[in-house]
Amino acid sequence: MASRSEVQTVYIVDDDIHFIEIVSPVLRGPDRRVDVYTDGVEFLENIHAGVSGMVLLDLELPGLSGFAILDQLMERKVHLPIVVLSTYDDWESVRGAFKRGALDFLPKSSSLLKISSMVSECLRLENEFNSVRVVEKEVDNAVRTLSKKEKEILQYLSDGRTSKEISRICGVAPRTADVHRHNIFQKFGVNSLPQLMSKLAKAGFYSDVLAIGAVKEASRQSTR
Repeated sequence: MASRSEVQTVYIVDDDIHFIEIVSPVLRGPDRRVDVYTDGVEFLENIHAGVSGMVLLDLELPGLSGFAILDQLMERKVHLPIVVLSTYDDWESVRGAFKRGALDFLPKSSSLLKISSMVSECLRLENEFNSVRVVEKEVDNAVRTLSKKEKEILQYLSDGRTSKEISRICGVAPRTADVHRHNIFQKFGVNSLPQLMSKLAKAGFYSDVLAIGAVKEASRQSTR
């Protein structure tokens, strides 16, 4: 049995009782608790800088919206991994969430396994998100290590270009484009484009152009 200090918290902020009843039991465990909030105001009253865990946040909350909650968390310097949920594939909304520091997006239709895996990954990354200074240093170091070609590839990735398109534009083989993509992710310590964009946002390197690419990447991942 894990000690109290080792228990990690999953905050579910959603007014969909059916979704909560299905997901909560899967996410609970001896070293993990689940705190549920069906109201955004109540959630913000109980959250503060320095808390640990991760957040599953419904974008379509009545009253205080998911976007308003994200804005409040950024203003309060609450740095937790946040995965936004939506019943619709509204990528403009998801783009707005990434701009506000969300780590990733999951359709509510996602399998329990996918949701559980995402939560586990976020909790693993929690320490990184608890220290913006660490993120800023990591991003700065990563940017310094990028070659001219990798910076070019990063821009095309942010535009939502596929490896095939990038290979054609840059005049390299698709396999070479994939290698550049892998190297960029490795240098930034991430596994996906949405994670990369979120990391850049927290370090102050955010741009609207980069966000568009993250949304397109999330769209492709949700259909897998």
